[in-house]
Amino acid sequence: SMHCKFPIKLYNALKITECRPDLLPYVGVEWITDTVFRVHRDEFARLIGVRAIDGGLFHQQGNFPSHGFRELTFAESNEISLQYGLGRPDLSKVRFIKHSSPQFNRYCSQVDMEDCKWIGK
Repeated sequence: SMHCKFPIKLYNALKITECRPDLLPYVGVEWITDTVFRVHRDEFARLIGVRAIDGGLFHQQGNFPSHGFRELTFAESNEISLQYGLGRPDLSKVRFIKHSSPQFNRYCSQVDMEDCKWIGK
């Protein structure tokens, strides 16, 4: 639903692929560590109905940055991708992301997610 908050959509999508990894091609997000997740940009955008992928998800006022998430740098993405046996990342297709505080993680509660409010710039 377009009325559901972005952090809730994201967390539910991450839970789906945690329980059903075979659905990754349709869901587009997966936990890599307890705080870092990988976004397959086209698949996740399609899932939540975002047409302008870069602007809607990753731009300064897109869903990820405006809710306190940050993309890992190329060096960080490359390191974590290799460390977890994922090969060299193609950052035109996938992004590695984490929340700027540890509150959004694999085990967070709904209250934690509600603290991931839109911060607007």
